[in-house]
Amino acid sequence: MAKKIRPSAPVEVSLLPDDPGRRADHGRKSLAYILWLVLLALVAGLTVTAGYFRFSANKMSDKSAVLLRQLRDLDRQIGEAERKVGPVKDIGRRIGLAKSALAQHLSGFPLLEALQATAIPEVVVKQINADAKGTVVLSGRGKTVSTVIRQILAWNGHPAVQDVKISGISNILNNVGELEGVEFTATLIFDSALFTSGLK
Repeated sequence: MAKKIRPSAPVEVSLLPDDPGRRADHGRKSLAYILWLVLLALVAGLTVTAGYFRFSANKMSDKSAVLLRQLRDLDRQIGEAERKVGPVKDIGRRIGLAKSALAQHLSGFPLLEALQATAIPEVVVKQINADAKGTVVLSGRGKTVSTVIRQILAWNGHPAVQDVKISGISNILNNVGELEGVEFTATLIFDSALFTSGLK
């Protein structure tokens, strides 16, 4: 015989709690749990961010220290270079001064050429002093008075010599009273153009 199946009452399955008070309590706990996780994530994020910024700041501080050291080294190198270049820095002014000095330079070669051209072999010139105006004072020694006179006439005959003056003349005698020579001091006035333009 067949068994009779009795209709059973419908079964209700619910995943939610039956108690509405319990449901509200469970919702608060879930919200608190979620807020707690968000807060924990924020704290962790802030900690990581602060660490990153601290690390970056230390790196930047190290880089800035290196850059400051390099800047000081560059300043020192620039200072050394300026000290080395200092004498060269005003080279233009120095060249100008040198050109000016050369333009005003009086050459002694034309004077010496004039003295050599008028020299008499029996006369020895011992000392020569000259100034920029063309005045030459010299001292010398000749064999005789006539030799000294011939020398004076030779100087007077040169076109660059304007005047000759004898300021001292004396005989030099040896131990037995014989004439050894005649010493003299003469002042020659040369044309001052001789010093700048040379002999013509």
